[in-house]
Amino acid sequence: MLFHVPTPPVIIDEPTHPLFVYGTLQNPLTQITVFGRYDAGIPDILFGYRRELTSLGRGMYPSLQPDQDDFVTGLRIAVTPQELDLIDDYETSAYHRTELTLRSGHQCWVYMQASQA
Repeated sequence: MLFHVPTPPVIIDEPTHPLFVYGTLQNPLTQITVFGRYDAGIPDILFGYRRELTSLGRGMYPSLQPDQDDFVTGLRIAVTPQELDLIDDYETSAYHRTELTLRSGHQCWVYMQASQA
């Protein structure tokens, strides 16, 4: 996915959490809207899942479905604890956050559809 980057990245000087994003949060404009800045991220891969569009409310949104023969590409971004709280609100109760290991070996927070809890 390619997106126009609207402003220079913001450097944060506090502890961060790694977050794997594979859908709308890859878009810099969505990041700015949700948590006030963007992180261009580092490309990474999540094995054992496939990306699907799921009907939630009035729209279709990406979700992860277990599939040992597939993988999902996305970005590993760094977010502060406060930003993670804002992202939790953005994802709503339709998603829950869980920690998974990416191809790079990094453990990251990943949002999964709540029905998989």
